[in-house]
Amino acid sequence: MNDKIPVSEILCQGKEVRIELVNYYGNKIIIKATVLQMDDKYLIFTLSQQEGIFNQVHVDAEVKVVCGEEVHPGTIGPLPEKEYIFYSKFIKVRGDDSPQLIVSIPFASSEISDRRPELNQNLPFSYFLDEKEIKGGVVIHLTSTGLMVSIKSDSALEIGLGISFRLTLPTSPSPLLLMGTITGIWKDGGKSRITLDFSHTPLDFQDQITKYLFSLPKNPVVPKEKQSKAAFIKIN
Repeated sequence: MNDKIPVSEILCQGKEVRIELVNYYGNKIIIKATVLQMDDKYLIFTLSQQEGIFNQVHVDAEVKVVCGEEVHPGTIGPLPEKEYIFYSKFIKVRGDDSPQLIVSIPFASSEISDRRPELNQNLPFSYFLDEKEIKGGVVIHLTSTGLMVSIKSDSALEIGLGISFRLTLPTSPSPLLLMGTITGIWKDGGKSRITLDFSHTPLDFQDQITKYLFSLPKNPVVPKEKQSKAAFIKIN
């Protein structure tokens, strides 16, 4: 761990990040942004579009800023092997044609490296676009509130997009039809890996997913050199 990495070097101008926060209705907002600048007080991002979603966010609401770094290019395609997470406070959004998100300087951060090894569970996955079902996906990781899936690359998918998808579990009598928000996309040739957050899934569906997860072998052996590690980064 290097505890002397300046935040300004990680959140440098032009860096693409994922912004996550919750509005005052309890709904999670996930949107792409690009670092514009950072000074002694503020961190400013440019947004591709505002969509009025920040009108329902309290000042001082916690903002999660997630960005990845390619440590070993080509090891597992464009999927970053190191991820930085910063926590700030929402201040405001200014501008209409080219909206800018202004948050406080991060007050805490963490570094996640050595991502978990793939546990390809071979669960069938399909999603819907314009009422058309697109099949052929395979679930790689699954929790009760999110998943990572391998699919054929699709230019219509983007971070922050909400989609309906069908998840088939061996322990459920029928496929689950769920709604989720795309939180990450990593392209590798004609294939993509996407992560979906579906934390607002009805409890009965979450119970079915949890039941499946508990049916899996307990305490799978993970090679020590591939176990997840987390470390805090010094905020300068």
